[in-house]
Amino acid sequence: MTPDPRPVDRRTFLQATAVAGATVAVAGCAGSDDDGTDNVVLPPPEDYDEVVAEEMAIPTYGEQVPELAAPDPIRDVDVTTTQFVGDSHSMYTFVFTRCEEACSGLMANLRHAQEDSINEGYDDELVLLNVTFDPEYDTAEVLDQYERDYSIDQDVGNFYSLRPETPAEAEEFVTDGFGVAFEEDESHGHGDDDDHGNGHDNGHDDNDDHDNGHDDNGHDGDRVHYAHTNLILFVNRDGYVERAYHPDVPTPADVIEDVQTVVEGW
Repeated sequence: MTPDPRPVDRRTFLQATAVAGATVAVAGCAGSDDDGTDNVVLPPPEDYDEVVAEEMAIPTYGEQVPELAAPDPIRDVDVTTTQFVGDSHSMYTFVFTRCEEACSGLMANLRHAQEDSINEGYDDELVLLNVTFDPEYDTAEVLDQYERDYSIDQDVGNFYSLRPETPAEAEEFVTDGFGVAFEEDESHGHGDDDDHGNGHDNGHDDNDDHDNGHDDNGHDGDRVHYAHTNLILFVNRDGYVERAYHPDVPTPADVIEDVQTVVEGW
């Protein structure tokens, strides 16, 4: 990984999952106002600190979504993050399918957001994107099964699974673009608590028994663990960040409330 432009201890960098001090050139400006609030519907988060936000690698409240592209191998389309600007609100998260902890909660949030968008009739106003940073394992077949394991409605057309095609492209998209740090953690024991956030499933109790080893797809089922930044990014129709849920995994109820507020207030 390209060294951070300022000295940051690598382990602390990942444990904190804040990636503070890193530079993301493509993150964009904060909009017409100094604080970007002219471009968003939601008020600033309760713990929002503009000075701290400026030091974050992840796009934060009021900033523009990075312009990046990656294929969705399930739907055989190339997706550009800015293609939804002007048409739909969007929500991103970043996982690896073999994750047994926080990724479950991240993915469950997108699943619940999709379910609410369908039930409440705004599925044409919200796009959900799950991005893998483990493309060598997360093939089209694995990602397709991952969606099915999480009860994603694949017929609605508002869900994408993005797979940068190489580890280098994954790093460029996920880390350089969205500030999501990830690193293989060889010291992590199976089933132990780790340093990439809380691993509760946030309502994902109907799929707890699925096995992300995916042995039925020709893999050996070996567990590889990554320490990584937890992030769900909610971007409004104009391409500005309404919420960056980080570093803790949010509850689906909180995410859905924010999404409904933006959809209704747009």
